[in-house]
Amino acid sequence: MTCPCWIKIPLIGLLASLLLAGCSSLQPAPEFEDALQGQVWICDGQDVMESRQAGERLWLQLPGSDSWIAMETARAASGSLFQNQSSNTSFWSKGKRARVQTPQKTWIQCQLENEGDITELEHPQIAGTDNSPEAITLKARGSYPGWSLEVRQKGSGTLTFNYGTEAIEFTDVKQTHQDLITRRYQAQTQDDEQLEYKVDNIMCIDVNSGEPFQHRVEVTFQEQQYKGCGQSF
Repeated sequence: MTCPCWIKIPLIGLLASLLLAGCSSLQPAPEFEDALQGQVWICDGQDVMESRQAGERLWLQLPGSDSWIAMETARAASGSLFQNQSSNTSFWSKGKRARVQTPQKTWIQCQLENEGDITELEHPQIAGTDNSPEAITLKARGSYPGWSLEVRQKGSGTLTFNYGTEAIEFTDVKQTHQDLITRRYQAQTQDDEQLEYKVDNIMCIDVNSGEPFQHRVEVTFQEQQYKGCGQSF
């Protein structure tokens, strides 16, 4: 008659041990104070954001904001995706690029500028964000051969081509045409050569990175055409 009692005691002890082990494995969700590493992003060439991550949570500080948006991890086909359902805000990143979406605005091109301990992170000042003459109004780039274009508020700019081995400065940018889709411009180089570029309000996908851009851009210089994608600011 004593055998059944002897069996029950170890079984109860075993169940209690398993329950305690299960409870000890449950960890509380990380808090904002646990996020000791941060990343600084420059979005669409003019807005600075900071993100901090701990565990499966990410906190995002939008440009000019003193508050942080808490986000939970979500499924993504590639890269990492975090979402805040109540504010309809999302943050997607892959490597050194990211995209941020809010109900009012979407930043489609964010580049990682700095990362590290939050006590040492430096936030860059973006030239021209106060509508100064040096403010960037258009950035574009393309491949085959690799080229890039920057146009500034004061009507000047730089065309870099042949994979960055050559650069041409130009001034006197003038708009020569505008309709619902296309804007055309012409400018003069320092050697008094004519440079033209066209900006189409059609979404463009970069063939190398897969990033979406606001415009299709085509530059004509020295009878050579350079086609790619661009973003206005």
